[in-house]
Amino acid sequence: MENLNLKTKGFLLVVFSLIVFLQNLGEPMIYILDEAKNAECAREMLVTGDYIMPYFNGQLRIDKPPLHYFFMVIAYKIFGVSAFSARFFSAVFGALTILISFLFCRRYLGEKAGWLTALVLLSSLHYNFQMRLSVPDPYLIFFMTAAWMCFYVFLQEKVVVWIILMYLSFGLGLLTKGPIALALPILITFLFLIWSKRLKWSTIWSFQIPLGILIVLVVSLPWYWLNFKASDGLWTEGFFFKHNLQKFSDTMEGHGGFFLMPLIMVIAGLLPLGIFCIHAMFLGWKQRSNQVLLFCLSIVLGVLIFFSFSQTKLPNYTAPAYPFIAILIGFLLSKPEGMNLSLKKVKLTFGIYTIIAFALPIAVYFGLKTAKNVHDAAGVWIWFIPYLLEP
Repeated sequence: MENLNLKTKGFLLVVFSLIVFLQNLGEPMIYILDEAKNAECAREMLVTGDYIMPYFNGQLRIDKPPLHYFFMVIAYKIFGVSAFSARFFSAVFGALTILISFLFCRRYLGEKAGWLTALVLLSSLHYNFQMRLSVPDPYLIFFMTAAWMCFYVFLQEKVVVWIILMYLSFGLGLLTKGPIALALPILITFLFLIWSKRLKWSTIWSFQIPLGILIVLVVSLPWYWLNFKASDGLWTEGFFFKHNLQKFSDTMEGHGGFFLMPLIMVIAGLLPLGIFCIHAMFLGWKQRSNQVLLFCLSIVLGVLIFFSFSQTKLPNYTAPAYPFIAILIGFLLSKPEGMNLSLKKVKLTFGIYTIIAFALPIAVYFGLKTAKNVHDAAGVWIWFIPYLLEP
């Protein structure tokens, strides 16, 4: 690997990630309700040619903006209408998120930490699951990750192209899942500037906010406006009030939980290497003089705290934190001397890892075998054996 140039390394990482995500992508068939609604909505767009009004079984669907539908339609046109097609670009964006996480971490924390970051995401149970579903979250995770990373690179290097890419990511994020793609990154980056003592008028002015507003509006406003006119505001009202404000203020569809649930979701979602989440966050705090570690820690804490106050709690809500906690874990594992743990604690951590690694293939096999809709997929247990080898 050391003799390969960066483009080759990035290409190989994307190819390997796609091999992982595309494996048996069409199996099991779509049975989760959200997946089914998204896939069918995209199919109806393909059939009717109406890309402004999203419909499910002929009824207006107000749940999400259209970007993931558009990508599904492209896949339908290439591969035909199938579960594989509906999920294809989710896998692509999952691989691209791993790529930019590797490149960002390599740029500021070293190549070893970059590869370990990629390993954390590739081995993550929930990340793998999320990037194999026909839902908007893989797209949102990519655009939010890209926006945050472009912000930091611009802050450090003052090259205008990065701030333009950040605003493009904001606009595409708005078309993916709405205002959360804009509000949460802006809030967290603002708090990071305060925390890092870099909040100055000269810094704010350098972000070229008027240009940014223009870019975001050019990218996202046309569809929202056309949809508003076509639905007489019905979609706009339902999406912004029911599927945004109401989900934050009220428990929707029984998806509630206690205050620390988002932290538990992140640790469990990144298993098996999620066992290092707490250690990595403490290391990020201890070495917060390192600006990139402070930045990643700010994002992780910001996401966790924000959704701790949300009344509706789902594992995919906290998934945008995955790339940044993965970077912290990658840095932790690349600098074992920085762990500052006693031998007893290290042995305990790897002991827990070993138990999880042995239990995973067994749990996956019996869990799928006993599930009526997916029992044919029980054979995927064999793909969890490599967790035994990772330590």
